[in-house]
Amino acid sequence: MRLAGFSRHALGAVTGLVALLFTLALVPQPSAIRVLAESIPGAVSPEVAADLLIRVGDSAAAGKEPAEWRADLYDQAFQLARSAPDPLPRYPRRDPRARSRVNPIGPDGRLDALSLQVRAFNGLLELRRERALELAGTIELRIPALACSDSTVPAPGGAFDVARYAHDLLERHVQSVHSSTQLAPAFEAILAAELSAADSRALLTTVVSTMRLLDDDDVSFTDTLGPTWAAVKHVVDSSDDGSFGGFVLDAFRSYIVRHLSGERCPAPSPPVPGPSAETDTLAEIDQTLSTHDRPVLSARERTASRQVEVSKGTNARERVLVFGAGLWQTAASKNLIEQVMALRAHRQSGRPVNDPRTPEWNERLSRIYARMGTWTRSDEPSVEHYMHERIILLEMLVDVIPSGADRLRALGDVLAFLKSDGRQIFDSNVWADRLRTMIDTCRNSPIEWEWLMRALLDSGDPVMRLYAQLEQLSGA
Repeated sequence: MRLAGFSRHALGAVTGLVALLFTLALVPQPSAIRVLAESIPGAVSPEVAADLLIRVGDSAAAGKEPAEWRADLYDQAFQLARSAPDPLPRYPRRDPRARSRVNPIGPDGRLDALSLQVRAFNGLLELRRERALELAGTIELRIPALACSDSTVPAPGGAFDVARYAHDLLERHVQSVHSSTQLAPAFEAILAAELSAADSRALLTTVVSTMRLLDDDDVSFTDTLGPTWAAVKHVVDSSDDGSFGGFVLDAFRSYIVRHLSGERCPAPSPPVPGPSAETDTLAEIDQTLSTHDRPVLSARERTASRQVEVSKGTNARERVLVFGAGLWQTAASKNLIEQVMALRAHRQSGRPVNDPRTPEWNERLSRIYARMGTWTRSDEPSVEHYMHERIILLEMLVDVIPSGADRLRALGDVLAFLKSDGRQIFDSNVWADRLRTMIDTCRNSPIEWEWLMRALLDSGDPVMRLYAQLEQLSGA
């Protein structure tokens, strides 16, 4: 009887366990992309987490998930972006990327707060419009005054690109313009927004009135003169009211005369020529002023009252890292860059890309690796010079070496550099950009792609591992 009772009890337990397992089997398990998304916050820094969550939300795999889940990802990314160390995207002075009219935030994946928030907003807008606009209302622009020694210039255009979706947001940003870096994006956002003629004219008048009296630093003025003039001309050309066009030109003339005849900085060193060079822009301005019966700029109006003196030692480290100034000055570094350039020229000298390498080419490559093996930090003026030159050489070797074991070695050298020295010389923006460039480099080779994914997953670096996991799942 006891045995029979025990058997019945055991049978009941087994039956209950089977029922539980069956019930659990019916409960849908979270998808791999959801599991990945949940593992990101807290595993890496807030700005990297925000970038990864946005990329998850943009992926084909996430497109198979409910819209509300994706909206939550973008919302969470927007919130995380607030903790990014850099509030605004910054570009080297006179960098062409900073010269577009509105500086829209693209897919380049910059990790500053504004770029991340704009990307999160764009993802959220179609899924949860009211929430997206609510979050956009929390974006604040605090643009510092720049000194002549500053090597980068902030690009606040993304905030205006977002604000154009709601009149009250756009009006708030327009009323807060206080830097030359804001003029072009403010004008262009107003012209691009769906506004009544009266509202558009009112907002344009606000920006024009601010511009007439704006007296900010020379770096902000000089570096954005080209885009500002292009936006002003766009406003004038878009207006069918000649008197308003004249009002805009008169205000702009007052603005540039105040800056041109005030204290000015020396030209950046090394100088970076470009299509929006100041002399070319001023020539176009004079032509337009003359066409609209306005006096052209006189020599006195173009002459600075004083040129600010900048110490050569000021921000020397930043100039090395931003402009590459002073690189390749020693015999050791010059020899290495010349050898790599010769290797590239030898490969490109009429031979098909897929041709087997000649013994001479292999010997040249061996000599380069031997020389790099004896090249040390003490050979260069500073650690920054050495490390900056080293990563340039390593990335050049990746570009010049054809597919095979040697190219995998070169890729491994770049990866090892990013894991160690790269953390010292690159901020999170540049470091992540270098990593994504490496990922893109390997996409077209199944062998290199498999090697890279395995290397990133086994790297022990949480950022590298998460980017690799995302790559593996994003197309699923």
